[in-house]
Amino acid sequence: MKNGFTEIKPFQGLGDLSFGMNREQAQSLLGAPSEKETFMLDEDFDERTEAWHYDDEGLSLSFDESFGWKLGSIAVSNENYTLEGVSLIGKDLRMVENIFELKGWGELQEDDDMDEEMGNSRLFFVEEKGLSLWFENEVLTEVQWNAEEEDDEE
Repeated sequence: MKNGFTEIKPFQGLGDLSFGMNREQAQSLLGAPSEKETFMLDEDFDERTEAWHYDDEGLSLSFDESFGWKLGSIAVSNENYTLEGVSLIGKDLRMVENIFELKGWGELQEDDDMDEEMGNSRLFFVEEKGLSLWFENEVLTEVQWNAEEEDDEE
């Protein structure tokens, strides 16, 4: 794990890695990813996403064509990543809820639209922090967050 890349910064990035960086800037900071994949998130729109996976670090970055191939989303799945100094990955749902309540970080809201095929997986959102929290068997396995969406309405 590289120093300077473990602190989750909601709406901003991860440590020294900032949303809005291009792929070359991200690679100069983190090195080459273990794997790259390109896919379309929505069949109705012809816009691609390029995901970079750093398997040893439990880190994934997403660069969206619609965002000018700039860094727009980060996901982590390793207990070395922290939010305001608190490690969350690997903690059970009740403990995570308690931490968020004690810290005043917001309330976990479950995604009721989760596909039943997901089995023992549950997805929660924390609007105040812009976080998505993925739990498997009631244990937090992944935290994902995005760049703050710009308000298009004027």
